Amino acid sequence: MRKRECFESTEEYMRSLERRVRILELRLKKCRNDRDLSDSRRSVNDRSNAFEMATLRKARSGLPVNLYLNDSGSYLDGGHGPRIKFQPDKGNSPNTRSMIPMTISDEPIIPIKNYQSRLDGVESNDISLIMSFVIANKANLLRLCDRNDEYDIYNFLEDMVKVS
Repeated sequence: MRKRECFESTEEYMRSLERRVRILELRLKKCRNDRDLSDSRRSVNDRSNAFEMATLRKARSGLPVNLYLNDSGSYLDGGHGPRIKFQPDKGNSPNTRSMIPMTISDEPIIPIKNYQSRLDGVESNDISLIMSFVIANKANLLRLCDRNDEYDIYNFLEDMVKVS
């Protein structure tokens, strides 16, 4: 419990209140600065995350959905292996809100449970096509997501193998 203060005059009491107000204002300013710093860090992280995947439109790939290709090695920071993501619907506009991941390997898998409930018009044969695409382009997809390689999305597009 806080000790009760005694003041000899009204002026002394007012000065004490003014000091408390200044202290509270400083605390509030610090909290706002901390929040602004946190918001700016989150904004920087959001912006950097936005550039971790290159969009491969379905018209270019020949697949029924848009793909998102890791072209920055961000999987190394995410604690998982290299992977692509695909759009859960067949729309023409990119839909990055609920992308579904797929590993880049000789036997690609979707490493999340119950992804079927997120699919909107994407069928099992479409997923098989995406898997075939990953297998056919595995070496170049791995080069694309390697941070130490100068291979970029333009190189990948030149080397890309289409599947049907």
